[in-house]
Amino acid sequence: MMNKKKVAILISGVMAGIGGLVTMPAAQADVSANVALTTHYIFRGQDFSNRAPAIQGGFDYSHESGIYTGIWASSSDTGVGETIETDYYIGYSREFSEYGVGIDLGYVQYDYPHTGSDDNEIYGVVSYSFGESGDLSASLWLELDDSTIMDEGKEVANGGNAGTFVYMNLGYALSLPNKFELEIATGYQTFDDDTDEVLDYVLSIARPFAGVDLALSYSDSDAEVDKSNFFTLTLAKSL
Repeated sequence: MMNKKKVAILISGVMAGIGGLVTMPAAQADVSANVALTTHYIFRGQDFSNRAPAIQGGFDYSHESGIYTGIWASSSDTGVGETIETDYYIGYSREFSEYGVGIDLGYVQYDYPHTGSDDNEIYGVVSYSFGESGDLSASLWLELDDSTIMDEGKEVANGGNAGTFVYMNLGYALSLPNKFELEIATGYQTFDDDTDEVLDYVLSIARPFAGVDLALSYSDSDAEVDKSNFFTLTLAKSL
């Protein structure tokens, strides 16, 4: 999704749900595509593929004005049966290179066509580059729906009584010698009903090999479900 907004494609299977590190689209009109194979589809610290591998991919269009749009899809099993998740998004991003600052504002719809459910969020991301010392990003996600089915702290479909929630994420990426990159992020999710707040985090190391991006990640959350605490291997390719 958004390559998960390039949430980073290296770990799109781990931090998917555009809740992780975000890199801005290129500052020119551009069409791109991406595909990934991951051992788990991890969304905000929890498994969205029921301990099975997932195949993912998407298309993006970005304009030199900063406007972008795209579609991203993944095989998924959210607790109501195997399905396909399809995400549609549109947004605006801009970089203030003289200050090392970037902003990103947008809207995303998570659609599960085989279950008839969907979710809608608006988001805002601010990033800051420390040059060789790494890049920091902070994001805020607000769900627009007020009828989401919850399963032990995990949203699985629309139609229930849970209220709007907010998701916040803080991430840091650091380039290492020999083309390695270290990324760490933590997120905090709140709900308007009696569901407990959920904290998640992910640590990933990635490197390109022969034109393919390879990432190994560890993710976990404190949700009361047996769908966290995973090591995930992801192979990704930008086209």
